[in-house]
Amino acid sequence: KYYTQYYLNDISVPKVGVEYRWNEAWSFRLGYMRRPTPLPDDLPEEVNWMDSDQVSYTAGVSYAFIPDGASNLKSPIQIDLSLESQQLKARTELKVHPTDKNPIYDYGGSAFHAGLAISIFL
Repeated sequence: KYYTQYYLNDISVPKVGVEYRWNEAWSFRLGYMRRPTPLPDDLPEEVNWMDSDQVSYTAGVSYAFIPDGASNLKSPIQIDLSLESQQLKARTELKVHPTDKNPIYDYGGSAFHAGLAISIFL
């Protein structure tokens, strides 16, 4: 036998985002995303696919302006700041016969990201 057939779960990944324009210069954004793992809970012990449920929260702000003396600009300069937090659900991979090469292990955790973008439209 050259392969083992595995059945993964179909998943839906709901996402929602909102933006509020306070005025012509300032915009604020929030977002949410939930991605369940397609991996079933009862994978065979020889499989080591690492994946877990993920929840992400995002926030962003934009500021647009035209500097004094910039008569050659047709559009404003835009500064964007974004933040993202990802939570990965803790999961344990159990093995019936663990070995040094294929042990029982846990994984999960969180990640954080910050971004800055400056856009100039000529």
